[in-house]
Amino acid sequence: MSAIEILFPFNLRPLTYLCPAGFEYKAAPGTFVYAPLKGTTKMGIVYGINPDFKGKTDTLKDISGICAHRSALSQEIMALIAWIAQYYLAEPGLVLSFVLPRAFFTEKPIPAPRRIADMPKTSFKPQKINKEELLLATGSGDTNKAVLLHSPSYDYQLSYICKAAKSAKQALILCPTIEEVKYLGAVFFDTTGIRPIIVHGNLTAAQRLRACEDAASGGKYSIAIGTMSAALFPFIRASLIIVTDEHSPYYKHEQTPRYNARDVAVMRGRIENSRVVLLSCCPSSESYFKTTTNEYTYYKAAATKRPQISVMATRSFKKLIPDRITTSIITSAHKGNKSFVYINKKGYATIICRDCGHVEMCPVCKAALAFHEDKSMRCHRCGFSAKPPEFCPVCSGFDLREVSPGSQRLEQFIRDKTGLILSRIDRDTAKTPAIFKRMALDALRSDVLVGTKLSLNKIVFNKHFKILAAVNPDVYFSFPDYLSAERLYQDVLVMAEMAEKDGRLYLLTALKEELTYKFLENYDYEGFISNELTKRKVLNYPPFWKMASIEFHYNDEKPDIKLEGRKGEVEVLGPVPSEAVIKGYSQSAHMIIKAKDTDALFGAVRRLKALIKQSGLKMNKMRIVIDIDPV
Repeated sequence: MSAIEILFPFNLRPLTYLCPAGFEYKAAPGTFVYAPLKGTTKMGIVYGINPDFKGKTDTLKDISGICAHRSALSQEIMALIAWIAQYYLAEPGLVLSFVLPRAFFTEKPIPAPRRIADMPKTSFKPQKINKEELLLATGSGDTNKAVLLHSPSYDYQLSYICKAAKSAKQALILCPTIEEVKYLGAVFFDTTGIRPIIVHGNLTAAQRLRACEDAASGGKYSIAIGTMSAALFPFIRASLIIVTDEHSPYYKHEQTPRYNARDVAVMRGRIENSRVVLLSCCPSSESYFKTTTNEYTYYKAAATKRPQISVMATRSFKKLIPDRITTSIITSAHKGNKSFVYINKKGYATIICRDCGHVEMCPVCKAALAFHEDKSMRCHRCGFSAKPPEFCPVCSGFDLREVSPGSQRLEQFIRDKTGLILSRIDRDTAKTPAIFKRMALDALRSDVLVGTKLSLNKIVFNKHFKILAAVNPDVYFSFPDYLSAERLYQDVLVMAEMAEKDGRLYLLTALKEELTYKFLENYDYEGFISNELTKRKVLNYPPFWKMASIEFHYNDEKPDIKLEGRKGEVEVLGPVPSEAVIKGYSQSAHMIIKAKDTDALFGAVRRLKALIKQSGLKMNKMRIVIDIDPV
């Protein structure tokens, strides 16, 4: 009798069942079936077939039947599920739950979705795409080799997608955020007249089912546009897969399975023999590196006019912004132009003891507390709040100073200096997407916008500002992240998208000789990324070595795990105490594993799991999170 493995949309491995006579030819991998599970009948999907099962059959149950009213998943999607589960160390059932909505596995009637909303009109004007660039997506050639297309602007990316996807007819397009999905959907419909299938995490169960049905029904055009989940969207056999802003960290899933949608899209293209085009104004170091090893094809589109970037040395932040900049902001406002002042830190300031250097830390997650304008100190990680001390709790000194200004203090400084109408967008003023929309409308009417990273929005503020200034961008280099300079470069280019073509962007830094700023002044991406790769090669960081991040979350039983590295093959950093405390646990520790290749990395992870098992730690009182290729 044949045995088949059934996959259910839960955090489970495939379960083995018997296939009664007469069902063998119907129960192919990808087929939906009914099978008993925990005292009830559930709908699952055939994961694999073993026609010559040699194991014991006494405890195995028969499947209950075949589900004929559900379209089977293709063999390519089944192979993609298996790859994600294996590479990102997750159960295949959990991966399946992200491929299809839970509602797909139920017989309960689902209310029909509301009528399809009209696509909003846009003022987007497509740019010209030449034939050579279009052939990268639609021409013949090795489809196993993805194309990295270095685009000059976000508008170019949108224009390219409209032209290439319409030519391909069957296309899958990924965007980093829901906002960008909706905007691209409107632009695509407005430009081509083709209504795309929209896929993102905020859809209801009925809307997701409708999207699956639309894709399965086929038609002359089948264009799906979505966020990271679209990389797993079934029922569409795309000849072209496009990933916009492929460098974005938003493609990395924050829960298990911790997959990177960009990498999943590339693997899907290989499995389905589809063309994959990665678009970015500032390609990620990983993707650019693969062009140097001939794994990807690199193409740089012709440059367009960009705002001038000027680096200004500011040794003292007592004034926060030099008089020259505030004067330019005032002059610009009098001419009816807008200005944007960016700082990558919310709050008013940080309080430090001048005598001993003590900084008030959060007692819950050990992060530095930020001083706010309402005279409170708050933790931006867990929300802890307290009153500032009257004297230093370490040395009893009274010389407590406010340093490292945040967005609140910057807003007050600019208002006092200019007297202009200001708006501020940060996590304090825009706590929800709905509030952000209202704040963005206010900002569009204001003379000056002061904002943190939340305000870096190339859709809402596209080519809107004449004067832009980044205050203390040096803070990026203080982040404990080997990608910090790359993140700075990417964020500055987003600011450039928000500037008018003849606008001016100032970087106010105390580190004017830092090479990153010199590369930014000249828009010299190749020089910047080559310099970054040189530094990472010396330190055995990705993309030269593979990496895994391990988090231990616990309450009382601290893990005493000492994983030994192997010279030339594996390096281990930690575990060390971590600030990333999650709900249900009071403490956490963090470990980094670097390895020369994938086999060495997975070998180190297997050794770590064995050490944990040998240590006798109570796994039900601890949570371990393994993140392959963290970003």
